This record gives sequence, structure tokens and C-alpha cells, in this order.
Amino acid sequence: MEGNVSESNLRESIYDNLELQRLIRKKNRFRFHFTAFLLFYYLILPVVFNSPLIVVKNNLYIYIVWFYVFSLFIITWTIGWFYWKYMRILDQRIMDLKKEI
Repeated sequence: MEGNVSESNLRESIYDNLELQRLIRKKNRFRFHFTAFLLFYYLILPVVFNSPLIVVKNNLYIYIVWFYVFSLFIITWTIGWFYWKYMRILDQRIMDLKKEI
């Protein structure tokens, strides 16, 4: 029983830490912005090419679509790499904070 009490106090002290809450908010903001960007980028081409304002008179749109698809691949890998690097740093900060407490 004693172990459970000290463990719950430790959890409360960790979650009440302002620095940890700031890091969690930072992590959530980072995820939200990148998710919003990816959704916007993935959906922009179908929306633009289905609008009545675009009148395709030649085969230029085929090259635009190929460029767009290739750029999706590159952007996905770039964002994945950036996310991996950023979260590794943020997780290290959280682990350091956990050691302090």
C-alpha cells in the first residue's frame, strides 16, 4: 500500500510540473500544425482541379499532377524526418525533467 501512495504522489508531482505541461502543449501544437499542413497539402490539388475556374485546354495538367504527386512523397518524408528529430529532442527534455523530479 505504501508503494502505491508514493507512486501516486510522484505521478501528481510530475503532472503538476509547469515545465512538463509547457512541453506537452508545445508537442501538441507541433502535431496540430503539421497535421493541418499535410491535410491542406494533400487536399489542395483535387479541390483546385475540380473547381469550375480551371479550364484545361492542353495536357499541361498531367505534368502538374505528376509534380504534385512527387512533391507529396518528398514532403511526407521531409516532415517525417523533421518530426522524428524534433520529437527526439522534446522527449529527451521530458526524460531530463522526469529525472529531476
